[in-house]
Amino acid sequence: MQKYSLTPISVALISVFLAACGGGGSSSSTSSTSSGGSGGSAATALSTPDQVDVVSASQDTTAALSSNLRAALRARAFNSVGTDYTTDEQNLHVWHPALEPVESVNSILCFIGQLQADDMLNQGDYIALIDDASCDKGGGDESGSGNQSAGADQVPSFVESIANVSRADGNSPMIINMWVPEMEMGGGGETKTIKARIEVTEAPSANKPFGEFRMSFGMFTDDGATASGGGELATSTSSNGQLGLTLYESSPENFGGNDVVFTQRASILTNAAQTAGVAVTQSSITGDVPEEMLEEGNFGYALAYDSDHVLVNKADTFANLTADPSEESCLSRNDFHEAVWRYNLYNADTGARITLNSGFPFRYESSEGTARGHVGYWGVWTDGDNLTNGQTITKENFGDDNATPETYTVVTAPGRLIKNTVTSLPVTELDGIQFNFYDEALGATDYDQWVVEYLEDSSPAGFYKMAGMTYGGNNTPSQQTEITPVLITLSEFQPYLSMWSQQLGGSVNWQEGAENITYFAEEFVDGDETGINELFAGGDTATLYCYDSCPKGTLELSDLSGFSGPYDSPISLAMGGEVTPIQYTFSRDGDNAFTLVRTTGGEEAVVLASGITSDQLRSTFYSWGVRSGNMVTAALDDPLDIYNLAEGESSYRWETGLDSWNQMTIVKQGDTTVTFDKPLEFSYQHTADNDRSSNSTIAARFAGQRFQLNYGGPGQLWGIPSRAVGAEGDAIEGQHFRYYPSFNLADGVLLGSSNQYVVKAVDVEQKMVRDPGACSDLSFDGLIEPPSALSSLYNVNIGAVPTVDDAPAVIGGIVQ
Repeated sequence: MQKYSLTPISVALISVFLAACGGGGSSSSTSSTSSGGSGGSAATALSTPDQVDVVSASQDTTAALSSNLRAALRARAFNSVGTDYTTDEQNLHVWHPALEPVESVNSILCFIGQLQADDMLNQGDYIALIDDASCDKGGGDESGSGNQSAGADQVPSFVESIANVSRADGNSPMIINMWVPEMEMGGGGETKTIKARIEVTEAPSANKPFGEFRMSFGMFTDDGATASGGGELATSTSSNGQLGLTLYESSPENFGGNDVVFTQRASILTNAAQTAGVAVTQSSITGDVPEEMLEEGNFGYALAYDSDHVLVNKADTFANLTADPSEESCLSRNDFHEAVWRYNLYNADTGARITLNSGFPFRYESSEGTARGHVGYWGVWTDGDNLTNGQTITKENFGDDNATPETYTVVTAPGRLIKNTVTSLPVTELDGIQFNFYDEALGATDYDQWVVEYLEDSSPAGFYKMAGMTYGGNNTPSQQTEITPVLITLSEFQPYLSMWSQQLGGSVNWQEGAENITYFAEEFVDGDETGINELFAGGDTATLYCYDSCPKGTLELSDLSGFSGPYDSPISLAMGGEVTPIQYTFSRDGDNAFTLVRTTGGEEAVVLASGITSDQLRSTFYSWGVRSGNMVTAALDDPLDIYNLAEGESSYRWETGLDSWNQMTIVKQGDTTVTFDKPLEFSYQHTADNDRSSNSTIAARFAGQRFQLNYGGPGQLWGIPSRAVGAEGDAIEGQHFRYYPSFNLADGVLLGSSNQYVVKAVDVEQKMVRDPGACSDLSFDGLIEPPSALSSLYNVNIGAVPTVDDAPAVIGGIVQ
């Protein structure tokens, strides 16, 4: 990931809604037709390519499967002809840092694809809500996605765009006009309007894999009146008949008070089969910026490739790109390391795709008029003001104007209660698993947390601090600094260890001397959901008992200044004597509905004090909010059991903060809470046979380790940790790095408590392996310098943003 490349695409498009998206190859013209103009044939919709492959992916994805897994694939019904498992497409693409501008192209094509232009031909202006996460090819998140409580990444987020698709007749080009109004740029509060015009004259075909099209795009200020950066993507044909694409985009920006210009450009030439060709990609920064930023941001790549190899050279100018590169820059097109960004789950008996009721779109009245949103299990996304308690929303109706609108009442709370169901794991199975741990000793160091491992063969065996971790800043990954291992010892008054594990999905507890650690399957409490109503078995109010990390009432900023500031700990205060738990109530009705109220010492809601700002909270140890210790519905005979609950037992935690993901928003119809399917959650133990890699060393790296996986619907499998990898190898150099899954599952792996599911990758990145000395037949002959300015055909004169009162016609790429 080119962290310094703040070009229009990487800032306005990629960072907000165009994370790189894998496509399914090229598609042909569709059968969607509309009556043409006088004298012309019927207008047929023309497709744009789903993705551009400078180096096409290898379609042989079965080579990495073990013999055992191959046998399972043959034996199970899910692999029968015609099942979802068999027919669902697998999108494959090749990645290399040289291809970043091309990934920008694919980002645009992915976004355009969600407009469903084929189905909206000559239908007038319409709204399309674009699901940016569905275009996410990965590479940008250090935290992974295993922790359910960090639900910010799982809340649906849509970008509202307005589009118009027209074609006069079968002899005319198809025109796609698109407006994205009030797009926030760079997180500083500035908004711009994005406009794009795509003119398609020929659909992709076997002879022309890109088809013929030209796309102009630009960013505008002053309500779309003043241009501020733009770009152009177009197909081309060389003098010798090679097919090509050119990209140019440039943006003036203010960086640290200085005017700078970011530019990105590319030229691609390939044969019709996309098996051989040459390409150039270049990025540049000009202006008054730090020297290291200039070094990072000014570079170019040249590529020459045939059906077996790719020759790559890197240089700072086009003239230097044709120089002979190191033989280590020869890459194999037949040997890949694969990374899976998205998986689907299927029924292991039938091969049917597993889907969930994930939520619905709605509209509501905001301070700026009618706004839209989406509500589901993880919470609410809105494109206007935040929803308030008691507000009314209206479910969108599609295709039935006479249907009675369904209205719902919004219920909000300043935190959320989470039910934890205990899962245990023997300490003898913790080899290789890293835990994060905080203690007051961090105050005397430069570290933000400790990295802890269980060392079974040490004397004594136990949990040891192995490294200090420093959070990443300025677009850099977190850093671990190894230290001399330090055994964590526990006192008589603190006989347990509380840690956090990315791969086990959250909080982990270990009681002194126990043979197992305990961690938790989590689900949110909304007062009505099936499976958690036992909390309210006696009525509308539940009593909860807390023994450690028991939050105080209204939390002032001063309470957040130390590790223990927000909490009381009856166990520690008892000093070995009698422990009296602190009591709370949680109700689903009344003034404090869905809010934890501390009743020991008075009645006070557990919330952040009014007036605490995000900046103030970020400066404390609790920048992500405050979370209680485990609470139970009945007092314990032995208070220490709170750290060592039995397998299958449940406890509860309360979290509160300033972010939407640690507050609760639900909707009700009358007295009935609307519920949605919670993600499927299950424990998974990785094996070398289940690994996608054919490299035995890589496949064995995480073998035997346990992971807590979650599945939220097609393409949404979470829980495999990520790691930072340098853009051109394992070493992280400057700002050039990406995040990759720590391991990848092979197609056909069985998952679930009783192997009731089977997994298949649906978005796979292939990274070419070096093959030094094998590129002697390749050269950079025919290399064409990319455009250095917009062409005379550049055109984004598509007018002001239209006003559309109808409900969205397309949501997440699905025509409603």
